[in-house]
Amino acid sequence: MGRSRWLVMLFLVLAISACGGSRGAVEHNNTGFQLEGQGLFGEAIAEYDEAIRLKPDYAEAYSNRGEAYRNLAQYERAIQDLDKAIGLDPKYAVAYSNRGAAYDSQGQFERAIQDYDKALSLDLKYALAYGNRAVAYAFVGKVAEARQDIERAVGLGYDRARLEQAVEVAKQKR
Repeated sequence: MGRSRWLVMLFLVLAISACGGSRGAVEHNNTGFQLEGQGLFGEAIAEYDEAIRLKPDYAEAYSNRGEAYRNLAQYERAIQDLDKAIGLDPKYAVAYSNRGAAYDSQGQFERAIQDYDKALSLDLKYALAYGNRAVAYAFVGKVAEARQDIERAVGLGYDRARLEQAVEVAKQKR
């Protein structure tokens, strides 16, 4: 009886430790996301690093860290993290959309459109992906497709004026 009680206690300690690690990873990821929203990208990356250390298969943390790297114009590092997120969770629409944004930032609009297409194949109600794809379409001269995506994005709650302004800027930069 004493030995089995000890084994049960050991199992509980290990189970609690495992859950605590995952919960800790989520907390670090959420803190990183909040810091990123405040424009503190370096600090956000440190939080994402810790989330990934605690949970190496955490696709969301890789995707978020990739987005933070993109915001720092470290596009290759961003794409590496986003590739990793997609490898861990091939059905994670946000990672495809974020990678599309990284390609957009590098002027690789056709590759960006491919990633937005994939994100939208996984989540047809992803307004941001429609909005981003509209801008990418405008950069490559596909005005009709851009208009369709503007309507889809607006129908899902995206701000029309902001999106139309971004599309106009993209058309002028062509």
